[in-house]
Amino acid sequence: MDSTPTKTVTKVVAGVLITGLAYLVLAHFDLIPAALTRSSAVPTAFDLPTESSVPEVATSDVAVSGMPSTTPTRKCGNVIRLNEWAWNAQMGVHFANGGPVTTTGSLMEKHGVCLQIIRQDDTEKTKPQQLKFAQQLHDGATPDADTVAFTIIMGDGAAQYLAAQNKVLSKLGPDYVAEIVGAVGYSRGEDAFMGPVEWRDPHAMKGGLVAGVLRDGDWNIAQYYAAQNGIKNNPDDTTWDADALNWMATDDYLKAADLYITGKCADLAVVQDGHKTGKTVHKCVQGAVTWTPGDVNIAKKKGGVVKLLSTKENFYQMPAVVIGIKKFDTDHASQVKSMLSAIWEGGDQVKHYEAALRRGAQASYAIYKEESPGYWLKYYKGVVESDKTQQPIALGGSTVMNLADNLVLFGLAEGAGGIDNSIFKATYEGFGKIAQQQYPSLVPSFPSASEAANTKLLQAIANTAGKSADVTNADVAKFDDASPIDAGNVVAKRDWTIQFETGKATFTPTALATMQDLYSRLSVGSLGIDVQGHTDNVGNATANQALSEARAFAVKHWLQDKAPALFPEKRVTAKGLGDTQPVESNATPEGRAKNRRVTIVLGTKS
Repeated sequence: MDSTPTKTVTKVVAGVLITGLAYLVLAHFDLIPAALTRSSAVPTAFDLPTESSVPEVATSDVAVSGMPSTTPTRKCGNVIRLNEWAWNAQMGVHFANGGPVTTTGSLMEKHGVCLQIIRQDDTEKTKPQQLKFAQQLHDGATPDADTVAFTIIMGDGAAQYLAAQNKVLSKLGPDYVAEIVGAVGYSRGEDAFMGPVEWRDPHAMKGGLVAGVLRDGDWNIAQYYAAQNGIKNNPDDTTWDADALNWMATDDYLKAADLYITGKCADLAVVQDGHKTGKTVHKCVQGAVTWTPGDVNIAKKKGGVVKLLSTKENFYQMPAVVIGIKKFDTDHASQVKSMLSAIWEGGDQVKHYEAALRRGAQASYAIYKEESPGYWLKYYKGVVESDKTQQPIALGGSTVMNLADNLVLFGLAEGAGGIDNSIFKATYEGFGKIAQQQYPSLVPSFPSASEAANTKLLQAIANTAGKSADVTNADVAKFDDASPIDAGNVVAKRDWTIQFETGKATFTPTALATMQDLYSRLSVGSLGIDVQGHTDNVGNATANQALSEARAFAVKHWLQDKAPALFPEKRVTAKGLGDTQPVESNATPEGRAKNRRVTIVLGTKS
């Protein structure tokens, strides 16, 4: 019979979710060194999602709101300014507003809000505008046209944004810090890690060179892929490690695509185990992390790569979150609630009515001033097209959010786990911790999820929303197949050391911390989950098999008890394998300890 394990696996979960924070913090404070030499390390791992099977909505009880005109409203009082990237997840905002400024007949006008939407792809330019807004608010001055009250960014990179902003804003007082007040959409495929097809075997990408914005949301996707497969990441973009994934840094997601398209090369210092060898190597970019239009540009102008992992699989990874200033949000709560209500009603319209989606695409074109309305419409839905080499590739893919989606994201819906067990926390803190793990001196800390998100406005809207707050109106992952994951559909497989009481399926107090990490990783995804229990070969094989199965079911039931909405019965299977699949020799105490484990397999079910 197996005994209590001697160690608890290092908190795998917290590490991988932490990636997003670092870059914005570093760049804002000019802390990025020219040559940071750190040993390559496997990013801290956590578990994410796969494609949801949410069905098309044929009919709806969502009332048609009517189309916004293209004529600016004349009912404006104080104008709220908002910066955003070119990102299809914001389609509901655009429909609600009617265009760059609030138009007559729009939902924003209906709610008495005047919103100016400004495209700004460089977050480093948004930061000082929001800082200036807070300063003028603090000084009692009227915010001028060079300030923004809100910005929309990737939620999995929000920790780094808040860490940088709030380090400065806190000097004005605790009431002037930046905070997240809601989310407007999700990336569902367009954000991706793109690389050679041979990198589908993750070990083949050792020594590879990828272009991207470091510590950004798309970089997170590559970190997740590396972490789940035990591949090291080289955090120093001035060096090259043959045993790790390496990076060519850029400050823009479109530039990342261009570096791959043009075949950008560089002479890099060779490192091994974190030490420079005195040698240099000439390497060219083999892949990129980017989003639409970056993925489309790569496919159409060069091709030759596949999407190794994207937000189509990492279903909950990348919400488009709205960040405001606490003082403004508090003093103008009614106005901010009206703005959010209009956005979420716009999301419902875009979800349910093709005409609203098309009108939103027109508004996107007016805001982005790039491509055409049809372009944004097509890649919002996501398509499979042929790249320049005539190989098929999935491009685009985003969705909008409504009120119910926000309640699920922030854990406020029934069965969603609460804010401290929410999808938002798992994504926000998980990727933030990856950044800490890879760049500890650059990202020493960031606000916790409960500090970062102000859910009071969301809850207040939900309290008076009636039917629209029903969780059944949210897009959640559906699981129609209760069978285990086929070998060909496995996305990730990792062993966990979870301490149980000797000879029992009861968690020790130490194990509960590990289970919390496991929960954080799994809750952000929509992949199927197989829980496999294993023992060493000490004692009776039949008893070991029964014990391993009991422990696997203990893990399954713990997850389901914590958040039944996130871990429905058909998502999670459990089985015991006893001592039949050792990973080490049972001849030594150390080997037996490694064989006493729980394996978590993630993948698609078909």
